[in-house]
Parts: sequence; C-alpha cells; structure tokens
Amino acid sequence: MKITHSLSAITLSLSLVFAGTAMAQAPDPVNHGSIEEMIVKTLELTPDQVSKIKTIRAESDQQIAGIDKSKLSNQALQDAIKHGKWDDMAIRGELAEVGKVQQEVRYYRTKKIYEISKVLTPEQKVKLTEMLDSAPH
Repeated sequence: MKITHSLSAITLSLSLVFAGTAMAQAPDPVNHGSIEEMIVKTLELTPDQVSKIKTIRAESDQQIAGIDKSKLSNQALQDAIKHGKWDDMAIRGELAEVGKVQQEVRYYRTKKIYEISKVLTPEQKVKLTEMLDSAPH
C-alpha cells in the first residue's frame, strides 16, 4: 500500500513537471515577457503606440490561448513508471507534442514582436533591433 502511494506521488510529481514543460511558454497575464517590457520602458512610446501595443498583446494572448493542447499527455511516462519498462518511442512521441505546442507559442510571440515593430518610428525600430540582438536566445 505504501509503495502504491509512493508511486502515485512520484507519478503525480512527474506529471506536473511534464505539464509544466508544456506550459512554460504559456502567456502570463501579468508578465508579458522581458522583450515586450523592454520595448515599453525603453522606446519612449506615445500613448497611441501604447494603445496599439495593448491591442496587439491581447490578440496574441488570444491566439496563444487557442493553441490545441488536447494531445498533451504524460501517459507513456506513467506507464513506464508503473510497469518498469521504458518505451522510447511513446515518450518521444509525447515530448514531440510538447515541442509542437512550444513552437506554436513561440511563433505567436515572435509574430507579436513583428506586429509591434509596425507601430514604431524608424528610430524606435533601430533600438528594437539592438534590443533583440542583445536579448538571450
């Protein structure tokens, strides 16, 4: 009985880690990413630019929220733990689905930066390019 509870606790913990990996790129309603914060703080935006960027942010957040996450699972990991047998193909398949979700999130965030750049002045675009060059990849 104690082993069953321990196994359940381990599976739950690993499930949360696995799910956290998939959602690591999900939008945070408070912190919309360091590059976006830097844009607002550094580029001396006009009120009109700020308003347009808020709209772009909201649209991007909606697109990210609409990403299909239904195929995310950690069943293969749970089965491996439960049965003591590693299924490389199943685990890789599940991780591939996580990667697809992360790729979609990154796509929409990259597109958001591009859309933001369209509301900037030429001087602000130069500063944005410099900021992107110095940002961690």
